[in-house]
Amino acid sequence: MTSKKTRLLLSLYQNKLFLVIETGFLILFPLFLLQFKPELLYLRKLVMLFSLLYIWFVMKTQEISLRRIGLTTKNLVDSFKPLFIVIILVAISVALFISFNLHSHFLFIEQVANETQYKPLFVILLGTLLSAFLQEIIFRGYYISRLELISKNRFFLTLWPTIIFSLIHIPFNNITLVIFTFILGVIYANNFLKYRNLISLIISHAILIAILLLQMSLIW
Repeated sequence: MTSKKTRLLLSLYQNKLFLVIETGFLILFPLFLLQFKPELLYLRKLVMLFSLLYIWFVMKTQEISLRRIGLTTKNLVDSFKPLFIVIILVAISVALFISFNLHSHFLFIEQVANETQYKPLFVILLGTLLSAFLQEIIFRGYYISRLELISKNRFFLTLWPTIIFSLIHIPFNNITLVIFTFILGVIYANNFLKYRNLISLIISHAILIAILLLQMSLIW
């Protein structure tokens, strides 16, 4: 791609209005569509896979490296240490919900349960890892790097992807999940900005999904 086209695309991605349009088309419109076609929610992993094509295009044209989106072993251990604390706190919280028999009211997600209830364990584990990988690539690694083309403001880089990350969980019809993903989004965004390591986030995210599935298995 010529430097002229590269500069043109850069000016486009640096435009705040284009960010709003892009967000509306890629995020808000699908959420609106799900209100009328909730069954499409089961295709979310496929949609995220296809979104990698758009991510690849932006990364290629804007010269965003894999290291920049956090696919590196640098700072892996340092990045995971605070995330391990998050995992422990979530595990304790879930245990408390279970002990008071509240998990079926606050932590049960019908769509996820229907998808995984009768599947073999290795399929569930593979799906968990794939889901964590795709979400972290999209909402932390790529999205924050893409937003840095517009601004270096840490508050903006934390809040914008966190709101989007939380919004995409609304179709699951579980307010606990929406609140939790917002809090998690803030923690993960700050962790990424500090350590620039996506692998630790993927591992942590996969473990949290596994904990969620484990507690739901007690309800099945």
